[in-house]
Amino acid sequence: MLKIRRIQLEVFDRAVLKQFENDMVAHLQEFSPAHARGVGEDGLLKVIRCGVERARWYGFTLRGSVRFYIELMVQYGSDFDTDPVLPWASFELRNQTNEPELERADRVHAAAMEYRDAVIGTDYEVEIAAIRRLLRTPIDRWLADDLSDRALEARLRHLHPAKCERAGSRGLMAIIAAGRETARALRLPMNTGGVVMTALMFAFGHGVWTDPQYGWIPAVLAETAEQSPWIQVETLAVRVLTYLRVGLRLLEGP
Repeated sequence: MLKIRRIQLEVFDRAVLKQFENDMVAHLQEFSPAHARGVGEDGLLKVIRCGVERARWYGFTLRGSVRFYIELMVQYGSDFDTDPVLPWASFELRNQTNEPELERADRVHAAAMEYRDAVIGTDYEVEIAAIRRLLRTPIDRWLADDLSDRALEARLRHLHPAKCERAGSRGLMAIIAAGRETARALRLPMNTGGVVMTALMFAFGHGVWTDPQYGWIPAVLAETAEQSPWIQVETLAVRVLTYLRVGLRLLEGP
């Protein structure tokens, strides 16, 4: 397993923060090039600045451990540390011990890599299978049939069993409740809007609505603000499926 070595690190101070931001933009453009292009440089800087602050909350102030924290934000959403679908993240980050920072960072890294192998796959094979299952489901099925919480939980378990197993029923019900509450706050239908918001939070992180990595989501609702709530939900669902189709092609490679 790749360790976070001392040679990679330096203590942050104000004099080096700007250089770190520039270095991180370049790093993320290599780390996840297609995603970085979609987010744009301004969005990446917002993520990086947020990441520096969030990492500090958990006692990570060295260059290598802060960079690793920001990489996790890119992989699992900017609010991954409080995501109910990712209980390992909050457990490891809040498990404040007397270990040196490097050892704590290595411990979080080990948990993250174990989760990635199980839920995404070493070659994205688990994630690819989940996206394929989703894309085989017609959009009208997602926005019709039984839209109860239990039915939605069952759909999520069918689409991505590995991720749901790690989340547990408590995590899934929490993300479903958050999806419905977000739909209500946005004046979208609690049933269909709640389904789409839950799917977004499950796929991209529970903070997706305010995450600068996914600015296209509020932009879609802004573009359709004069339309009926049903049209807004349907348009957003179509855009999500388009986003996932593009992502699937990138994951599958040439």
